Amino acid sequence: MNEETIKSLLKKQLTEKRYRHSLAVSEAAVQLAKRYGADVDKARFAGLVHDICKDETKDMQLQRAEEFAIILTESEQLCPNCGMLLLVQVM
Repeated sequence: MNEETIKSLLKKQLTEKRYRHSLAVSEAAVQLAKRYGADVDKARFAGLVHDICKDETKDMQLQRAEEFAIILTESEQLCPNCGMLLLVQVM
């Protein structure tokens, strides 16, 4: 999945404020990766998608986990974080 595809997905998934935040986090992650010799592409990707499901309801996040047959602990059921599931779904 290329960067433009990810950005398009984020635009649909996030509020404008959270989208801009994700872009800024991505740029900061790139700068840190350059400084410390880490993989710039992975840093950019991680920065972009770190909040991908943040604007979804808890119920929607739980539904995604169920769709992918992911067993959640009690703690995870109280506060799910299914951002990567959405990426898996579209890849």
